[in-house]
Amino acid sequence: MENIDDTLQINETTWAELRKHKKLMEFLNSHCQQRLYSFQIKKCTQYGCSFCKSIRMPLEKFDSLNFLPDPIPSIDDSNHHSLFNSLYGNKTNEDYCPSLLINQEGQERGPNNLYTHKNINGWFKFT
Repeated sequence: MENIDDTLQINETTWAELRKHKKLMEFLNSHCQQRLYSFQIKKCTQYGCSFCKSIRMPLEKFDSLNFLPDPIPSIDDSNHHSLFNSLYGNKTNEDYCPSLLINQEGQERGPNNLYTHKNINGWFKFT
């Protein structure tokens, strides 16, 4: 992390604290893709980038690497996702993220501790 922002302290763990670090925010905006279920980092090819070391593989191979796509429902069957090969290399978004869809539809989620071992044991009788 020192290569990214040498002012960052180990006890700074909240988003409010991290947002104050200009270099860290610059790195996150230019080299990262953050999603609800994933966090991805990719080197850049910018000459003089203060974050990245030089690429050590053929540039045409490196340029073919992309962030992993978000799951998108299949056009043919909305109960299944599109194939990875059909999405890779294309811009996607989290519009079909199940957790976000539940919130958009206003569905009520169960309490966080609903399915704990302690609670489930009371639902069933074992003989």
